[in-house]
Amino acid sequence: MELAIVSDSHIPERADAIPERFRERVAAADHTLHVGDVQTPDALATFRDLAGELTGVRGNIDPADIGLPTVATVEAAGVTVVAVHGAVNPATRDPTIGPDPDPDDWMAAEGVVADGHDWLAAVTTTARVVAAEGVTPELERACVPVPAEVEAADADAVAAAADRAPDPEGTVVAVGGHSHRVVEDTRRGVTVLNPGTVTGADPGPRTTMMTVEAADGDVDVTLHEADG
Repeated sequence: MELAIVSDSHIPERADAIPERFRERVAAADHTLHVGDVQTPDALATFRDLAGELTGVRGNIDPADIGLPTVATVEAAGVTVVAVHGAVNPATRDPTIGPDPDPDDWMAAEGVVADGHDWLAAVTTTARVVAAEGVTPELERACVPVPAEVEAADADAVAAAADRAPDPEGTVVAVGGHSHRVVEDTRRGVTVLNPGTVTGADPGPRTTMMTVEAADGDVDVTLHEADG
């Protein structure tokens, strides 16, 4: 089973369109995951039209009414794929930060992703919790990628779930976006991927996506560049 993995399209504010060679890859894949910052309902509709099947998650730029969850899973040939944008770490999120903080307070808040280390921790933790307990309502709420009312009980529940989560059994792939930087890594029993930005949207240094071939519980990851 071939999965197309894309993120951070930012159409139309930072990019005009999906590169043609990437449109072809999305159309050819069995399933496509868009891991956030689609930007608009029209851009999301374009991906839905291209993809045979589409799973998407909300990014920090996406409007609240875009109709995407904050966390999603796909089961592919014995592989569990967990999709989350990666703008916040649900296990360390500060529930005292409400929906209208000062921007500097938000960026400095516990659990808000500020660098690559934070991002790896956020995406890996989310995948480990999902592998152990599924996508719970508490996790869904704690993964909202923007300032929001998050109950202390939700934050505490996700933190406890992260603490007790064992290393996953079987193959678990965590896919996130947000940084516009390509990542292929393994952390705490989880394969972690970031496909970069599918349109080359700023501040991405390249225009990239990934495909993942899943078969018999194993994955083969390929990075694709628009000009490669």
